[in-house]
Amino acid sequence: IFTRMVSRESTLANASAFMADLTQMSNMMRHSTRRSLCLVDEFGKGTNAQDGISFLYACLRHFLDRGRECPRLLACTHYTELLELPELVDRPGLSLW
Repeated sequence: IFTRMVSRESTLANASAFMADLTQMSNMMRHSTRRSLCLVDEFGKGTNAQDGISFLYACLRHFLDRGRECPRLLACTHYTELLELPELVDRPGLSLW
């Protein structure tokens, strides 16, 4: 199980929320397998809306482009625009909330 969630530890370690996002997502991308569950909560929240949407979309596409090796993904986001993209809707293994 991999998670990408804002934590108190990242602020205590003197890392920006955006850097914590990137570090956690990078770890998830490198080490997850098709048997993994990846939980992503509010990725990109510390950026402007357009950058946040772009970063999350790129990360989700990276996972989905892995085909059968894609882990199970649950992503909770405030970027409702992503919920309307046909390539992200009704994809096996991906749930956007």
